[in-house]
Amino acid sequence: MAFAIAFLYVVWLSVLNSSASKECSSARCKCIDLGDGTWAANCTRRNIKQIPLFAKNISKINLSHNLISGIGTDTEWPQMLKELYMRENQIKSIASSAFRALVHLEVLNLAGNKLWYIYSPELSYLQSLTNLRILDLSNNVDYRRDTSYPVHGFRFLRKLESLKIDGLRRGNFKDGDWNLTTLTNLTVSGITGKCYFEKLQGGFFGGLPSLILLEITGCPIKTIHKDVFSPLHSLHTLDLSHNQLLTFAVLTNLSFDLQFTNIRVLKVKKLYCRHGLGTYLSNNQVVHFKNTSITDLDLSGNHIEMMHPEVPKYFPPNMTRLNIAENRFTWGMYMLAYQFLTKLKVIDISKQFSNHFQNIPSFYCQNSIDCASTDSEMHAPLNTLDWNASTMVKSTSPQSDLDLSKKQVTFYVPKSLEKLFFHDSNFAFTIPEVHLGNNFCRQYHVQNNFFSTLNGPMYGMGYTEYVDISGNLVHYISPQFFNSFPNMTYLNLSNNILGNILNDTVKEDHFKALQKLKEIKLSNNTISSIPPKLLSGAVSLETLDLSNNLITNFTCTLSENTPLKHLDLSANRLNVISSQTIHRLESFHERKNLTINPSGNFFDCTCETIFFLQWVRDSKIHFLEKNKYTCRNSHLRRRTFSELNDIIRELEQNCTSNLPRTIGITVSVMVVLTIGIMGTLYKFRWTIRYFFYRTKLEIQEIVKPSTRKMNREYRYSAFVLYSENDSIFVENDLVHQLELQEGLQLCLSNRDFSPGLRKFANVTHAIHNSRKIICVVTTDFLDDRWCIHQLQMALEDKVHREDEEDCIICILFRDPSLGDLGGSQQSLLIMPLIQNRSHALYSQNPEGHAPFWRRLIAALRE
Repeated sequence: MAFAIAFLYVVWLSVLNSSASKECSSARCKCIDLGDGTWAANCTRRNIKQIPLFAKNISKINLSHNLISGIGTDTEWPQMLKELYMRENQIKSIASSAFRALVHLEVLNLAGNKLWYIYSPELSYLQSLTNLRILDLSNNVDYRRDTSYPVHGFRFLRKLESLKIDGLRRGNFKDGDWNLTTLTNLTVSGITGKCYFEKLQGGFFGGLPSLILLEITGCPIKTIHKDVFSPLHSLHTLDLSHNQLLTFAVLTNLSFDLQFTNIRVLKVKKLYCRHGLGTYLSNNQVVHFKNTSITDLDLSGNHIEMMHPEVPKYFPPNMTRLNIAENRFTWGMYMLAYQFLTKLKVIDISKQFSNHFQNIPSFYCQNSIDCASTDSEMHAPLNTLDWNASTMVKSTSPQSDLDLSKKQVTFYVPKSLEKLFFHDSNFAFTIPEVHLGNNFCRQYHVQNNFFSTLNGPMYGMGYTEYVDISGNLVHYISPQFFNSFPNMTYLNLSNNILGNILNDTVKEDHFKALQKLKEIKLSNNTISSIPPKLLSGAVSLETLDLSNNLITNFTCTLSENTPLKHLDLSANRLNVISSQTIHRLESFHERKNLTINPSGNFFDCTCETIFFLQWVRDSKIHFLEKNKYTCRNSHLRRRTFSELNDIIRELEQNCTSNLPRTIGITVSVMVVLTIGIMGTLYKFRWTIRYFFYRTKLEIQEIVKPSTRKMNREYRYSAFVLYSENDSIFVENDLVHQLELQEGLQLCLSNRDFSPGLRKFANVTHAIHNSRKIICVVTTDFLDDRWCIHQLQMALEDKVHREDEEDCIICILFRDPSLGDLGGSQQSLLIMPLIQNRSHALYSQNPEGHAPFWRRLIAALRE
C-alpha cells in the first residue's frame, strides 16, 4: 500500500511538472517564469485552507493571507490519495509531502494564516526546505494562546537568512536548538504581525549569533535588561520603534549594550505614550552612545520637549544622519551644541508639534520622568557645564549674557552638514538678519511653516544649492534676501502670497544674484503681472513654474542667453501670448528644446488672436497636452485645440473678408468728420473769436466791476515758495528786508506750517490766507516736484480770486530763457508769469539790490 501511495504521488508531481507552463500548483496559483529555469507561485488571498502541491522547479511561493492551519489535505488532491494517506497515517500532515520535493525553494511567505490558531503548530514540513533563505511566518498567532516556538521546525534550515515571525508570550531565541547560524535578519513586529513580548532578558537572542538586522516593533515590552544586545557583535541595524511601554528609560541599558556591537543604524521612534507628558532627554540616557559606531540615529516621534545642554556632545561621534522629527522642541541652550557633531550630514527636525496617528497597536501606558535624576540637570547653571557657549556663538556685543534680540550672533553649525529638514513644523516667525559660521549645508527643506516675512540677509549661505520655502504664507521678501545665495540651483516658493511684491510696478529683481539658478517654482502665489526685471539675472535658468496664478499678460523677462527648457503657465488667466513674447520663446527653443505648458487658461480664438493660434499649430516647441487646450470665440463658445486647424481656417476666412471693409469704412467716416469740423471752424473763425471776447467782457463787467475793488483781509502779506536749497536766501535776506525792515508778514513752510495738519492742508491754508505768492525761481526750484506742485495750487487759487489779478510774483536770479525752465511742465507754468511781467530780477551786482527790494515791496503793497 505504501508503494501505491508513493507511485500515485510521483504520478501527480509528474503531471504538475509537465504542465508547469500553465499551472505550477494544484491551487491554480498565478505562475511567473523567473527566467532561470524556476518559477514563482503567487497564491495570496485565495481562501486556501491546506498547503497545495507545487511543481518541483518552484523557487518562490507566496501563500500569505489564506486560511492555512498546516494540517489536513488539499481539497484538490485526489480523494483516493487522501484516503490512502489518512489510512496509513504515514505522516502528520500532507504539507510535509507537499514541500518535500521543492529542493529549489528559496522564498516562502506564509504570513496572515492560522498556523498558531488552534494549538502549537506542526512545522516539521519546513525541515525539508534546506535551501530556504527567506521565511515569513508573521501574523499567524492566536492571541488567546500562551505558547512558545517549535524550535525543531527551524533547526534544519541551514541556509535561512531572513525570518519574520510573531512574538510569542513564552517565546525567545536563546535555545541552542535553533542553530540558525546563518540568520542575519529577524523581524518581530506587532505592526505587520502579532507581538506579545513583555520583556527582553539577557541571552534572549543567544541562538542567533549572526544577526545583522533586528526589528522588534509594536510590542508591549516594558523592560529591556542589560546584556540583551551586547552578544550580537555583528548587529548593524536595530529597530525598537513603536514600543510605547518602554519610554526613554530603556536608553540607559540600550546605549550600554550597543557599545559592544557593530551597530550603525538605531531606530527608537515613538517610544512615548500617545497622550503622555513631554519627554526630557537626560545625559545618563545617552552617555554611552559616544562609544558606539552609530551613523544613523532616529529619535523621531517621542514628544521630546527639552534635553540637557550636554546631550548633543554624547551623541555618536561618527553619526552622519540624525532624525528628531515629530517632537515638541522648545528653545534651549542645547540648540547651540550641535557643532560637536562634526560628521553629521543630514538632520531632520521636521513635523514638530504635529500628531501623526498610525495603525499600530495601542497599549495603556504612562510616560514618567525620574525627577530625582533629571531635575538637577534641567536646572543646572551654565557655569557648571564643561563647555562654553562662546564656542558655539560669537557676538559683536561686549555683554556677557546671550541675549539674541540685542546682539548680532553667529551660529555655528556642524561643519559636514549637507541637508536640513525643518518642514511641516507650524513655526511662525520673521527671518531677520542671520549669521551662520562654518556653514557648508547645501539643502534646506523648510516648507509648510509660517515664515511670512523674509528680511535677511542671511550670511554664510555660499554653499546653498537647494531651498524649499513653499507653503509658508510668505508675503514679503526683501530685495537683498537672496544676495547671499550665489550657488543656489533650485528654489521653491510655491504656495505663498508673493503677488504683491512680484508685479509690474516693482522695479527691482529679487533674484538678481541667483546666476546659477536652474529651477524656480512660483506657482500658487496670486501673481497677476510679471515684474519687468523678474529673473533677468538668472542666466542659467532651465525650469520656470508660474502655474496656478492670476497672470493675464505674460511677458518674458529672461535674458536672451537663458537656457530655458521648461515653462509652466498652466491655470492662469491668459487669453493670448503677445507676438514679442512668442519671438523670445522661439529664440529659446533654437538653443534648447523648449517645453511649454499653457493648459487651463482662457484663450481667445478671434481675429485679434489668430497669430497666436497659428503659432501653437506651427511651432516646433513642445506644448504639453496641446489637444486639451480650449479657447472662446466671439460668441463665447468654447472649442478645444483638437480642432485647431478648423478654428484657424474659419478665422482666416472670416477675418480676411471683413477686415478691409471694416477698416475702410472706419477711416472714411473719421476723414469726413475731421474735414467737416475743420472747415466749419475755418469758415466762421472771425465770428467765433468775436463772440468769445464779447462774452468774456460782459462776464467781467458783471462779476468784477472796474469801478470798485473788493476788499479782503489776509493773514499773511505773502506766501513764499522755495526749494530747501534756497532756504538761506529766504530765511536771511527775504525775511530781513520784508519783515524786519518793512513790517510785512511772510508765511514760510519751515516756520509757519502747523504740525497738526498734512502738507496739502498747510499749503492750501497758506495760499488762501496770503495776499501774494512769492516764487523763488532757481534751478533747484524747477527740479523740485513739490515746489512745482505748490505753484500749480497757487495758479488754481489765482483763477478763483476776486480781488487780485497778478497775485503771483516770481523772483529770478538771471534773465530767463526757455532752456533754463526745465521740462515742458515747468515751461508751461513759469513762462506765462514771466511774459506777464509778474517777476523781479535779483541783480548779482550789490548796487542793484536796493532797487530790487523797492520794486518787490511796491508789488507786495499794491
